[in-house]
Amino acid sequence: MKDRLIRTVVVWIAIAIVYLALGWVIGLAIAPWFLYFTIRYAIRLQRALARTIPCPQGHAVAQWGRFRCTCGAETLSWIWRCAWCRTRFGHSACGTCGLAVGNPLLRR
Repeated sequence: MKDRLIRTVVVWIAIAIVYLALGWVIGLAIAPWFLYFTIRYAIRLQRALARTIPCPQGHAVAQWGRFRCTCGAETLSWIWRCAWCRTRFGHSACGTCGLAVGNPLLRR
């Protein structure tokens, strides 16, 4: 009876060690993937929160200021989201050349 109890405890300890070891292995495989996407989002957020963003021709397009939304509201806010109706925009036109400028948070 005592040998069986010791054997059971040893088996459960071995199972726990294997479980913890595999957990670390899986965690080490997932961590770089998570870190990559976190850093990529932080870089996109830094671009999205900058005062200006360049258009394809190199003109500076203001991301903050007075903008008119498609709902008709004219607000002093961020170009990519209306402060009144909460609509999100993926593109905006450059004030100088008229070319489309993409939202940095939505770029691939």
